[in-house]
Amino acid sequence: MDGVELDVAVYTIIIDGFCKSGRLDEAWDMFHSLSLKGFDPDVKTYTAMIEGLCMESLVEEAKNLLHRGFLDDGTRIFKSRGRK
Repeated sequence: MDGVELDVAVYTIIIDGFCKSGRLDEAWDMFHSLSLKGFDPDVKTYTAMIEGLCMESLVEEAKNLLHRGFLDDGTRIFKSRGRK
């Protein structure tokens, strides 16, 4: 995409759009490819994906993804690349 700097925010908007239009497989693919592109999903990215799963009645998958965003002790691991 010429002229658009792709970052986590842009990918999150695309993921959210895929989810809202019922294209969950494409949202999943993009969500999982973020790390290959050098990005870490942030809170908004996880939220978009979790909401998309819930809209498709995939509650268990949404719960698993929610738990993946947190360490076992409840500490948040959502972060921007390079920040703690």
